[in-house]
Amino acid sequence: MYKIYFNENPIFLINPKKLTQLKHYATDLIFNENEMTSFINLFLKLKSVDKITKIFILTSNTHNLFQNLLTETKLIKAGGGMVINPDNQLLMIKRNNMWDLPKGKTEKGETIRQTALREVEEECGISGLKIIKRLSPTYHIYFEKKNWILKKSTWFQMFTADKTNPIPQEKENITNVLWLNKDDVVKRLPQAYPNIRDIIVSGFLKGME
Repeated sequence: MYKIYFNENPIFLINPKKLTQLKHYATDLIFNENEMTSFINLFLKLKSVDKITKIFILTSNTHNLFQNLLTETKLIKAGGGMVINPDNQLLMIKRNNMWDLPKGKTEKGETIRQTALREVEEECGISGLKIIKRLSPTYHIYFEKKNWILKKSTWFQMFTADKTNPIPQEKENITNVLWLNKDDVVKRLPQAYPNIRDIIVSGFLKGME
């Protein structure tokens, strides 16, 4: 299964047998892949409606359908970190008035692990980062400079014992960087992008239960 966000709408590429495992409602759009002309037409349709909450595209081969999506979009890769300190606090940034996790685009010659470590260091002004494990990637679609972009963000759980106060990278429109406990993270989730909410809930909040 693939979960790809277009604005606030998640698009699921999913096997019909697994659909029953996910909650779906009357406002959701559910159809088979052979009913779809193209992903671009789907994106254009979503731009003009506001009553659809989730989209399920049923397919027997999710990988092949995802490859079709890649042929219609420009892929951009990014890496980021869900960073924890010895007090089990999460490092969050505020960028463009939205609460977020540090991440950024891969530069030429970098591995995705190197990208993630560099971006966290640059955006938050901390050091001593250690990657604990790789987390599930997130995907989102947007339109930019006449292209439909599919951005794949690869996430890593990280740890640091760095006790210095984090410093926001202002040139990246980051206005605040904070270490937050579970309750404070939950309070900020409504002001976070849906893919960021997903990775925090699955990777941090569930791990704190």
